[in-house]
Amino acid sequence: HLESTVGLVSKGLAAGEVYHSVDFDPLCQRVLLAHNPTHVFKDILHLIRPLARIEVQKVMAKNEARVVELAEQSRTAATQKLKQEAKLELTKIGESLLGQLMECMDNFTYAELLSETAPCAKHHGSQNPCYIHPPDGHASRLKDKDYYMAGTSCTDWSSMGLQQSLAGHTVLPFAIELQLIRRKRPRVYFHECTRFFRPAILQTYLTGS
Repeated sequence: HLESTVGLVSKGLAAGEVYHSVDFDPLCQRVLLAHNPTHVFKDILHLIRPLARIEVQKVMAKNEARVVELAEQSRTAATQKLKQEAKLELTKIGESLLGQLMECMDNFTYAELLSETAPCAKHHGSQNPCYIHPPDGHASRLKDKDYYMAGTSCTDWSSMGLQQSLAGHTVLPFAIELQLIRRKRPRVYFHECTRFFRPAILQTYLTGS
């Protein structure tokens, strides 16, 4: 659907196929399965190796208490001024948190960071490995259709959501997404979110990718 929206073919790009999708929620996994991708992976954390997984979760845990405290201050603030002050501090912590996560993963080489296979909702009973990225034979067929389409969860960005932006728990899957783009260097990358998302964040971490 996104291919049609952005008009890939009209821009001279070949129509692609969905090699893999990722979603933590079982209901969303069923929706993704209906589009018949090659794989539907169950958790973006599985896309990185166990040691890297442990290290990024340590970074999240180190910041969690302060994020919870500021979120509560924002929610219960007696005045608009106090509410804005708490939100501004949350924004600063979120930007720092994303930086810490990216720096943490930068310490790993490509092979140390990225998993080759992951648990798949489509082939959960299969004995065959489900490759996160197309194996060599498949990849050669898709070389002109290397498109990545992703989106920051609206939970932390929407005006109807938590409004924690990068300080929310969804910053971790976003950081993994950024690492994938930096290291895989796809031909085209689309990122979707609410109007409150700041595109400058992508420029900060993906310039030159």
